[in-house]
Amino acid sequence: MKSSLTILVPLKGRSHHTAEWIKYNIYDEFEYIFSDGSFDNSNKRVLEKVIDRSNVKYKKFPPDASYYDYYKKMYETTKLIKTDFVMTVDNDDYINPNSLKKMIYYASHYTSFEIFQGVQAHIQKKDDKFKLTEFSNFLNSYEGHSKSDIINNLYLKHYRNLWYSLIKSEKYLDVWKACKDLNFKNIQTQEIFLSLYLFLNNRFKYLPLISYIKTSNIEDNNASKYKNQKYEFKDFESDILLIQKYFRDYSDFDSILFKENFIKYLGNIKTRPNILKQSVSKISKKIFYHFLPFNSFLVYSNIIILIINKFSFRKKLL
Repeated sequence: MKSSLTILVPLKGRSHHTAEWIKYNIYDEFEYIFSDGSFDNSNKRVLEKVIDRSNVKYKKFPPDASYYDYYKKMYETTKLIKTDFVMTVDNDDYINPNSLKKMIYYASHYTSFEIFQGVQAHIQKKDDKFKLTEFSNFLNSYEGHSKSDIINNLYLKHYRNLWYSLIKSEKYLDVWKACKDLNFKNIQTQEIFLSLYLFLNNRFKYLPLISYIKTSNIEDNNASKYKNQKYEFKDFESDILLIQKYFRDYSDFDSILFKENFIKYLGNIKTRPNILKQSVSKISKKIFYHFLPFNSFLVYSNIIILIINKFSFRKKLL
């Protein structure tokens, strides 16, 4: 029987992460496509350990020498997907297989929705042990709001993304075609556009599950690369104009508000963190969160998120 989900793994170098990734993320229930835009063949050599599996495919693309090369790679890869849904997973992050199977089950029953998303669990990894650090991206705070309210009042003020969701494959193809055609100058605005496009053109369903596991102590990923950069609006102005023009005929999109909200969003990125809040958070994490083997970590974190949802502590963890 054909799997309902393809895991799309974009690659560019960092083959040491790919070697770790395949230890924890390959399951018979899912299809896999590794989309390689590396300048060398190191990822291909690593993937030779799993490439002979019937549910694993590898595609080499021209190197990601520019963002356009990356956008085109993602678009061309999505065209190869045969399953109903797709989920992008970075090669330094992890999936929660039982949650994904439950999400596929829900997707078969909630057919009026094109996007399904749970919660992101953030971890630190040390050798073969995993420690929960926090949860994020609680999309339930958007439920019950109109598209207009989400886009113009919530999206950039209380940022949630659809980057790591289960998405209908044809819808995912549409958004990557738009990204390729628009050819954004900055990857940050491309990421904002991707979720914006998906919110405006689809219906989403939040599920109280851990759907994605994000590694927070990685030094060679985009998040670390951009964390300490100084941002000015002029760096994004041409991209913002592209977004405004693209959505100008959407009744739920207010281009003036979007620009204002983006400038405020940019200001929040530059704002210094609350030191007291961070200190209290660190103390609580030392008490409750510990390094565990992967399967034990999954059990523990799944229990924690069940407690959070049951007793409605979500807002304290946003």
